[in-house]
Parts: sequence; structure tokens; C-alpha cells
Amino acid sequence: MVSLLALDHSVLEGFLLSQDGVLDASVWRSNGTLLASVTLDDTSPTDPGLLRDLCVRTFGSEASPRLVLVQRALRHAA
Repeated sequence: MVSLLALDHSVLEGFLLSQDGVLDASVWRSNGTLLASVTLDDTSPTDPGLLRDLCVRTFGSEASPRLVLVQRALRHAA
């Protein structure tokens, strides 16, 4: 796997954004740990474990977030 991806958060953010139901994604490092925050459509069946697994399979464990935080965007009727 490509270890340089651990340094380029925009690649990982783009990958997360390409997943079905993902509306927004941010990736950052805190005390050496790679983390991600994702906003999902409220109807998306995707969960944090699935997103992390996809990252690990695609980029390897060293270039994947240790934790994926998820919030759901609720749609309000107009």
C-alpha cells in the first residue's frame, strides 16, 4: 500500500466522498492518530465500520483513519 497517502488527507477525503451516501468528509491527524469525520445522508445504510474497512482495503491500515466519526444529515420538509 502507498504510505504517502497518510500525508495527503485530500486523497482520503476524496475517497470517502466518493462513497454512496457520504455528503461531507474531513480527515486530520491528532497526536499522530489519523481520524475522519463523515456526514451521511440520513437514509444511507453506510456505517463507520464499513467506511473504515473500505479505507483499509484500499489504502492499507497505516494510511487509514483509526476512527471514523459519523453524523447523519436529517432532511426537513419545506
